[in-house]
Amino acid sequence: MIGFQRRDGSQSLVRFADPDMGRGVSQARAWLETNPEQATRAVAALDGFYPMASGKADAIILEGRLYASSVERFEMAVPYRPKSSAASFVVYRPKFVRVDGENPDYPKLGDQFFAGVDSHSEGVKVWNAHMDQGQ
Repeated sequence: MIGFQRRDGSQSLVRFADPDMGRGVSQARAWLETNPEQATRAVAALDGFYPMASGKADAIILEGRLYASSVERFEMAVPYRPKSSAASFVVYRPKFVRVDGENPDYPKLGDQFFAGVDSHSEGVKVWNAHMDQGQ
């Protein structure tokens, strides 16, 4: 899915529900590249994996764009452990994967990420209840 903001400040969400997950991811990435809604900013949340010391972890991969005079990009991974019969659901600390620009402002990007988490009334409850900052 992609959340985006228009020039007038309104926000919207586009879902890419496809039985073939790879095709859905490709559709979302194509949307980010073409920006058909003329968004000022957009973030895609994609299913994926992230390498961790304990092995490959499930992750939500966030691919963001700021559409200005030039397009700025970032990628973050939010690794998690799915709930199973042996373990509870856990969300791990987000990781920056890629940030374009000569001097990325990581604290600002982190603050903006957590402001987004906090703005989602149900999502922040899940985040706070299952967060493990150790990894």
